[in-house]
Amino acid sequence: MRYTLILLAAISTTSFGQTLNDILEGSREVNPATAMATPVMQMMVPQNGTPDEVMIWKLNGINHNDTECFHDQLPAMSAEEIQPELYAYYPQGRDTMEVIIFEEGAYLILCTDRDGNSVGESTLIMMNANFVDNGINTGYYEQLGGVTNSIKPLRIGRDQPEFVCFN
Repeated sequence: MRYTLILLAAISTTSFGQTLNDILEGSREVNPATAMATPVMQMMVPQNGTPDEVMIWKLNGINHNDTECFHDQLPAMSAEEIQPELYAYYPQGRDTMEVIIFEEGAYLILCTDRDGNSVGESTLIMMNANFVDNGINTGYYEQLGGVTNSIKPLRIGRDQPEFVCFN
């Protein structure tokens, strides 16, 4: 998809710090303006084999609350407008992975092989209260002990790019 290509061009100029590690280590605070009501423990399952790496990018320049969900397609944006930030990096792929998400936002999930080639297509989710509420209502999430847990995994590395939005 177009946004994947733009993001990949921006990656070369982006720091490879990991936001999730910084939050967990306490060197970065969760932004109160975008904090989830409860953190979301998102289970993920690659669909096209086990990737060597999985990268989760938070696209800070994208309005994850767009009421029209961009009509299922993101507008053309430059790398500077997308503002990618590496949220989490998994250097060793697995059949099932989990990531905890503390802040609302647009999250792009990419699965790659050792050479950086795509293993399956990208998944973009608009993580916000609507996404979580829909997941609870459809049986994909449950809330336990102050954390929203996925019961059914998010499919990543799919046959076709996926844009998931419930605004």
